[in-house]
Amino acid sequence: MRFYDRERELAKLREIASLSRDSSHLVVITGRRRVGKTELIRRFAAEGEEALYFFVSRKKPRILLEEFRDLVAVRYPLLKRATFSGFDDFFRFLFDVMKERPLFVVFDEFQNFLHVDPSVFSTMQDLWDRQKDSIKGAFVCIGSVQTLMRDIFEGRKEPLFGRATARLYLEPLPPDSVGEILSDHRLAAARHLPFFFTLFGGVPKYYFLLDRYRLFGKPREEIVRKLFCEADAPLQNEGRELLIEEFGKNYHLYFSILQVIAGGETQMARIADGVGINVNSISPGNTATPLNEHLQRDPEFVRLMQSYTPTGRAYLSTDEVAGAAVFLASEDARAIHGVDLIVDDGWCAM
Repeated sequence: MRFYDRERELAKLREIASLSRDSSHLVVITGRRRVGKTELIRRFAAEGEEALYFFVSRKKPRILLEEFRDLVAVRYPLLKRATFSGFDDFFRFLFDVMKERPLFVVFDEFQNFLHVDPSVFSTMQDLWDRQKDSIKGAFVCIGSVQTLMRDIFEGRKEPLFGRATARLYLEPLPPDSVGEILSDHRLAAARHLPFFFTLFGGVPKYYFLLDRYRLFGKPREEIVRKLFCEADAPLQNEGRELLIEEFGKNYHLYFSILQVIAGGETQMARIADGVGINVNSISPGNTATPLNEHLQRDPEFVRLMQSYTPTGRAYLSTDEVAGAAVFLASEDARAIHGVDLIVDDGWCAM
């Protein structure tokens, strides 16, 4: 099946490639699974850009480093017998190469470094901060688990926070593109688009499977049975796997919540009871955080806040709010359900 759409994304990558011939870039590409992120990079590389592509699988660090070395050795044969002592050694090598020539370095499923060696993020931060002005090219970090990628690059306490110079979020294909796919397979888009777009959305991988199984033009019942219902059908566990990736290690809890809701429960306390957990909330008062430091230094605002509490304090500390959260999460709060705990230094009591 041919490549569809993505002209905007390809144009953005071409722009970055042009800029990175004289400077360095850190590019983050995200989007749900199966949406075509890897194929986008392959299509871009096919245009002639010099790129190194690494897939970050969940393996032992030593094994993954050996795989990376073998991939690099294709470009640099002298490295066939080389060994990298760790990922810090590997990334130093990449930065040294990029001092000499522009290079596109792609890490697919970048978030998997969390499971392989989380120190990679600090290593990249250190090298990037010290050498970004002396290298040329781009590091392209692709990730399918959007919650993890967001934490890695947008979490204020994370090493790579604020380092990305460009971001691409890959959306599913629009209906027009899906209609083009259907037309290419000799189906009338006006008639068949509602069924296919309702079932498969704009996810290119699903249309690839339809093409491979020669299901375009088949009865709808056969399409559903072949891809979802038969033993070992390719999409049988697709929804479950997507949820597991996004929910992380606590996915069992989230599945239980969904099951209780599917059973008809709508009240928070009843849902919590059905799952076997307590659900409460905290309403904090004016709390001192890095986001409001400028207000903490404003005498007029501080006096105003002090007038709202019987204690005369303008701000709570984060520890005071955290203490309430720790209590609600403890065994001592096992009999407390559906409560909103107000932690505001008496603001609401005045």
